[in-house]
Amino acid sequence: MKSITPTSLYLTGYNVAAMVGWSLVLHSVVEHFRESKTPSEFWSDSGYLLTVVQTSASLEMVHSLLRLVRSPFMGTFMQVMSRLFLIHVITLRSPECQSHWSLYLMVASWSLVEIPRYAFYTFAQFLETKDIPSILFNLRYSLFMILYPTGITGEMVQMLVCAKALRDPNSITDGLKLFGSTSVFTNEFSYRLISFVFIGYIAGGPYMWMNMYGQRRRATKNRNKALSPAEKDTKLLGIQWPITNELTGARSTLVSNKRIWTSAFKGLKDDEDDESQHDVEVDELLRQLDKVKNWSKLIIVCRLEIVLFVYLTCSLF
Repeated sequence: MKSITPTSLYLTGYNVAAMVGWSLVLHSVVEHFRESKTPSEFWSDSGYLLTVVQTSASLEMVHSLLRLVRSPFMGTFMQVMSRLFLIHVITLRSPECQSHWSLYLMVASWSLVEIPRYAFYTFAQFLETKDIPSILFNLRYSLFMILYPTGITGEMVQMLVCAKALRDPNSITDGLKLFGSTSVFTNEFSYRLISFVFIGYIAGGPYMWMNMYGQRRRATKNRNKALSPAEKDTKLLGIQWPITNELTGARSTLVSNKRIWTSAFKGLKDDEDDESQHDVEVDELLRQLDKVKNWSKLIIVCRLEIVLFVYLTCSLF
């Protein structure tokens, strides 16, 4: 259980409000879709609610900038600004977008992602990650696999619909407007701006998905580690490589294999007291072996030993 601070209380209030807002948006989407109502009817009934709920997400950029949360600012900025662009610059200003099926796809994907996300963040203000219910954790870090692609697809289709309307002389969609009813950009400039953003989606979409997948892997790893901490005194089972350094407990394959090959080399020496020619060659190999510091050199020495072994074996016959 985490300690309660003014910051955690504020973030809890924000997350709960956002979760409730997106729940109302999702309920509206489901009801309109179930009653076979058009996207235009949905926008007419819930467009204002959607605009308010999504615009309130601007506070997340402030939270990140002030370090109230650990989310990186640039990632938060990209995600929030892309949605604000869709709502305020595309859908809100284009009747064609408001009546297109992609509106349902976009808003439903947003809602299904945001509800468990804000619920997760609400619990995270008071509980450690390992104590958050598993179902909520899995929803938070799994739904994006499907809903990110569907949401991005809906957003891109909305941009295409708006761009097409800007090129249609009979369309009622005018140049993009900002905070007013009068167009501040020409249709041509608006078309090029949307085209530029659309290209950015092609590159940025996979990045956002992969970034979230990386977060999922890290969060899952940390949660599993917290749920089953490793015991320091756990005994190792099975066959183990012998300890080669009693002080550090290190298990060096190089040290062990040098000992093995040294014993093998010494076994090639004659039992007679007189030192023969091949005893001299064996002693030279032993000196080379003693100087070995890495595996590549050890392999070379071992190959020399094999050659010597074959030579000595053949000389016996």
